[in-house]
Amino acid sequence: MILSFHIEYHTGQDEEVRITGNIPELGDKDLDKALFMQTVDGIHWTIQINIRRSFKQIIEYSYYTYRNNTVISEEWRGLPHLFRPFADDNRQYYIEDYWKDIPPQSYFYSSAFTESLLARQQKDILSQYSLQSIIIKASVPCVARNCCLAICGNQPVLGDWNPDKAVLMNNADFPEWQAVLDTTRISFPLEYKFVLYNKDKQKAEAWEKGDNRCLAGLLLNSGETHVLSC
Repeated sequence: MILSFHIEYHTGQDEEVRITGNIPELGDKDLDKALFMQTVDGIHWTIQINIRRSFKQIIEYSYYTYRNNTVISEEWRGLPHLFRPFADDNRQYYIEDYWKDIPPQSYFYSSAFTESLLARQQKDILSQYSLQSIIIKASVPCVARNCCLAICGNQPVLGDWNPDKAVLMNNADFPEWQAVLDTTRISFPLEYKFVLYNKDKQKAEAWEKGDNRCLAGLLLNSGETHVLSC
């Protein structure tokens, strides 16, 4: 299984981005063993790792910036990056992340909300990945229990902008939501927005503000999955 991590982060002179996580291939969360990422412009950072073993656990990881082998900045620890690999040892994943700073109203991410007041009474079962797929992820904690996040867009598979036919997102890693899309059923460019969907009323209640999100064409081969964190 091959994991390719990508993150956009503007670094200063003599600074570098490294990644570490809860598996040996990512340094077992030891900052002295964090992996160096590669860049050509000091903005776009990448690294590829190969896991040569059967693997089912959730990967939890974070990004750090270093100067002279010393950590100078780190992401907010309240919401680490999570990734669940599918039970396919030969799959290749392209993971596009963003740097996680402390969000506005960060108290919604506390256990008082995510494990009590807004906790999901029943966690969803994760969808299986298709041979060529996109996983779209978004962290949104302030969602009432009778509601969920959904995706609506310019594709039949996303409701053709009809919010009542939007794709409901999975709450298995709440407060992070995710949806798995089969790229063979998508005509690029893909445009979409997140919507708040009331499961009791079976209708959308609110649209995400701002411009449409857009994803240009992806050249995926069989056995490849593109993971996009929004």
